[in-house]
Amino acid sequence: MTKTVHNVVAAVKDITELVDHLIESVESRQSQEVVAIAEEISAGAEEVTAMQANKQLSWKKSENRRLILKC
Repeated sequence: MTKTVHNVVAAVKDITELVDHLIESVESRQSQEVVAIAEEISAGAEEVTAMQANKQLSWKKSENRRLILKC
Protein backbone atom coordinates (compact mmCIF):
# COMPACT_ATOMS: atom_id res chain seq x y z
CA MET A 1 0.00 0.00 0.00
CA THR A 2 2.79 2.45 0.92
CA LYS A 3 4.59 1.68 -2.34
CA THR A 4 1.40 2.43 -4.30
CA VAL A 5 1.01 5.75 -2.49
CA HIS A 6 4.62 6.66 -3.28
CA ASN A 7 4.09 5.73 -6.93
CA VAL A 8 0.94 7.90 -7.10
CA VAL A 9 2.73 10.81 -5.43
CA ALA A 10 5.63 10.50 -7.88
CA ALA A 11 3.22 10.36 -10.83
CA VAL A 12 1.33 13.44 -9.58
CA LYS A 13 4.64 15.27 -9.17
CA ASP A 14 5.67 14.35 -12.72
CA ILE A 15 2.32 15.48 -14.09
CA THR A 16 2.53 18.73 -12.12
CA GLU A 17 6.01 19.42 -13.51
CA LEU A 18 4.79 18.68 -17.03
CA VAL A 19 1.82 21.03 -16.63
CA ASP A 20 4.11 23.74 -15.25
CA HIS A 21 6.43 23.30 -18.23
CA LEU A 22 3.49 23.52 -20.65
CA ILE A 23 2.23 26.69 -18.95
CA GLU A 24 5.70 28.26 -19.25
CA SER A 25 5.80 27.32 -22.95
CA VAL A 26 2.40 28.87 -23.58
CA GLU A 27 3.33 32.06 -21.70
CA SER A 28 6.59 32.32 -23.63
CA ARG A 29 4.77 31.83 -26.92
CA GLN A 30 2.18 34.44 -25.98
CA SER A 31 4.95 36.86 -25.06
CA GLN A 32 6.58 36.30 -28.44
CA GLU A 33 3.24 36.91 -30.17
CA VAL A 34 2.73 40.13 -28.19
CA VAL A 35 6.20 41.32 -29.18
CA ALA A 36 5.51 40.52 -32.83
CA ILE A 37 2.20 42.42 -32.72
CA ALA A 38 3.87 45.39 -31.03
CA GLU A 39 6.54 45.43 -33.75
CA GLU A 40 3.85 45.39 -36.45
CA ILE A 41 2.01 48.25 -34.76
CA SER A 42 5.23 50.22 -34.46
CA ALA A 43 6.04 49.68 -38.12
CA GLY A 44 2.52 50.76 -39.06
CA ALA A 45 2.85 53.89 -36.95
CA GLU A 46 6.14 54.71 -38.67
CA GLU A 47 4.47 54.31 -42.06
CA VAL A 48 1.64 56.64 -41.06
CA THR A 49 4.13 59.21 -39.75
CA ALA A 50 6.11 59.02 -42.99
CA MET A 51 2.92 59.42 -45.07
CA GLN A 52 1.88 62.45 -43.02
CA ALA A 53 5.33 64.00 -43.44
CA ASN A 54 5.16 63.40 -47.20
CA LYS A 55 1.72 65.00 -47.37
CA GLN A 56 2.93 68.04 -45.45
CA LEU A 57 5.96 68.35 -47.74
CA SER A 58 3.76 68.03 -50.79
CA TRP A 59 1.37 70.65 -49.45
CA LYS A 60 4.24 73.05 -48.66
CA LYS A 61 5.68 72.58 -52.15
CA SER A 62 2.33 73.30 -53.77
CA GLU A 63 1.87 76.38 -51.57
CA ASN A 64 5.32 77.61 -52.54
CA ARG A 65 4.47 77.12 -56.23
CA ARG A 66 1.27 79.10 -55.82
CA LEU A 67 3.13 81.94 -54.10
CA ILE A 68 5.77 81.98 -56.83
CA LEU A 69 3.09 82.06 -59.55
CA LYS A 70 1.35 84.98 -57.84
CA CYS A 71 4.53 87.01 -57.95
